[in-house]
Amino acid sequence: MCLGHYGVALGAKKAAPKTSLGTLLLAAQFADLLWPILLLVGVEHVRIAPGLPGSLDFID
Repeated sequence: MCLGHYGVALGAKKAAPKTSLGTLLLAAQFADLLWPILLLVGVEHVRIAPGLPGSLDFID
């Protein structure tokens, strides 16, 4: 999942060459950094999927 976000950031560098690559990488990873906080606060809900080790079932 992270690899795809990095690809988007690298592709956006061509569209916005004046923006620093670090800013683009941080912007692409922002949702992944925000999701655990939303999970702890109770905005997002997830449960462990039965039968598949390490799989998550995203409820909302």
